[in-house]
Amino acid sequence: MNHRGTLLGGDLRYIDPKYSGTLSGQFMNYDKILGRDRWKYDWQQRQMLGRAWNGYANVSKVSDNLYPIDFSYGIGGAVTNQFRQEVGTNYGGIKNWNFTARALTFQTLQPDPTAPVTSPYNILPQVTANYRNQRALGAPGSFSGGFNRTPDITFNADFTRFSYNTNNLYAPASGMPQGGSFSQADRTVIRGSIALPQITPGYFLRPKLSFQANQYSGVLTNSPSTSINQSLNQPIQGFALPTFSLDSGLAFERDAREMKGFFGRDMIVTMEPRAFYVYTPFQSQAQTPLFDTADAGFGITQIFSENTFVGNDRVADNNKLTMGLTSRVLETNTGAERATVTLAQRQDFTGQRVGLNGTIQNPTRYSDTLGASTIRLLGNFNVDLFGQYNTQLNRFVQSSVGAGWRPTPGRSLNFAYRNVWNPPTDGTNSGVTQTDQYNAFGEWPIFKKYRVLGRWGYDALTAKTLNTLVGLQYDADCWTARFAYSQARNTSQITTTQVLFQLEFRGFASVGNNPVDEMRLNVPGYQPVAKPLPPSPYENYQ
Repeated sequence: MNHRGTLLGGDLRYIDPKYSGTLSGQFMNYDKILGRDRWKYDWQQRQMLGRAWNGYANVSKVSDNLYPIDFSYGIGGAVTNQFRQEVGTNYGGIKNWNFTARALTFQTLQPDPTAPVTSPYNILPQVTANYRNQRALGAPGSFSGGFNRTPDITFNADFTRFSYNTNNLYAPASGMPQGGSFSQADRTVIRGSIALPQITPGYFLRPKLSFQANQYSGVLTNSPSTSINQSLNQPIQGFALPTFSLDSGLAFERDAREMKGFFGRDMIVTMEPRAFYVYTPFQSQAQTPLFDTADAGFGITQIFSENTFVGNDRVADNNKLTMGLTSRVLETNTGAERATVTLAQRQDFTGQRVGLNGTIQNPTRYSDTLGASTIRLLGNFNVDLFGQYNTQLNRFVQSSVGAGWRPTPGRSLNFAYRNVWNPPTDGTNSGVTQTDQYNAFGEWPIFKKYRVLGRWGYDALTAKTLNTLVGLQYDADCWTARFAYSQARNTSQITTTQVLFQLEFRGFASVGNNPVDEMRLNVPGYQPVAKPLPPSPYENYQ
């Protein structure tokens, strides 16, 4: 800092029965290294405007590309490349209805000139109306012997004006806004659904009929998505699609006397088969823009979903059946889940043709087999496993292993490994490994009042360390001292190294750079105080 100049910062917190908020800022009058002023501000407020009516503001901005790297006191802040400016309101004073309105813009930074950066669309504005009449748990008919005569109905109307301005991007060399063109388009989305769920302790059945209609207006140029570079003579395409789905499952359970010797208590084993079918006709969306939509990924949750995309700009064509089987091991007296195993596979009868960036020409009609397992042994030892197996290539394309031991609060040792392999597109077995990473982290008391924390992340593909943390904490009766050394690779060229120290007087104040967020980010489960509150007796209640 002595090479740059003097940085002045301040924080203001305020609270009232009808509003509360925080305002913080930093300012440096002429940075001697870069030759200009540097600044940052952040404003957050929550406001009660009336009965069931509230508003909020979340506004932050920085002066240039490199500000978070040069002046942030935490790795989480150093890797931030987007700052939001958002104001909005919410009204829920009408039964079953909710209305929202907001405006949102982004400031996108590009600290590494070689790394591609895409700025999101600004939302100016978004107005939504939502209706939902779903029955509350335990309402009449929730566990009846037949279909409930009152269906679950949802309705959603969404109008959003998207704008894109390359001025949102900051030039890498100067760190200042760069010039560019401006484009704008409106999107109106109408969605609705009706379902007749039947839920009993032994089975569930949920038939559902839904629809979605999208309409667009406006022309976009120089947009961040290649699928929406429309010419002036090429209108943006909307769509209207229905979807039918049927979700069903059974639940069997039995006393597991053979496991009492292993766990030391009475246990229950369940067997829960599940079948999920969904049908949506095909409609080309090759000329439909992408504003806020992405692939949902492929996991245990997504394989039982109606749409393979998240967002409103794509609806996948479906003729798919997903079969799954889950088994759980539960404690009889408390209901605590000690182990769970899930296997699932989806069969596509026609092949999905709707893609994120156009129509898929040769769709596949099968899915990889997914498997996931979680084991919670006595002594607070846990193991988590996940695998995605490609039956045509006879290999795992995604796998992860995690293990942890937490005998008491403040004591934990953890290990994690993740591997992702990108299948080839030519039918061969010559895919590319995209991720091959190891992580080890934990905390442990070494003396009566001392605790050490650490984390090490390693990328086997580049043979480089991704992040490192070494922390030390001393807990006295009325004060705490924390020290942390951290190093993180933000991009291929930028590595942030920090040394943080804080002296905290409990219930009064603290001095120094707070490393608590850094420690929580790198060591999940870390508690700043030596004696945290005991867990609730209803923590495992189901």
